[in-house]
Amino acid sequence: MNAAGNCSLTDAGRGEAESGPRAPWEEAGRGADRQAMNEARQAGGAVIEAFRQVCATGTAEQREKAVALVDENRKRLYPILAGSE
Repeated sequence: MNAAGNCSLTDAGRGEAESGPRAPWEEAGRGADRQAMNEARQAGGAVIEAFRQVCATGTAEQREKAVALVDENRKRLYPILAGSE
């Protein structure tokens, strides 16, 4: 730390940082099927839009049904991830 209170890496620290693993955000998309991710994003967006419309314009009964349906399907997604669908 210098007199102004600023910190900086030493030459050895910079070398270590440069030789280390990539940042998590650089690795996150590596090997991802971008087409599949785009399709999933579009499907999720369509569900959100339909849900939003029901909540904005539907009756109380329709909103209750929509909330129950979204909640049920959320619970059904996790077993798929766990491989126990």
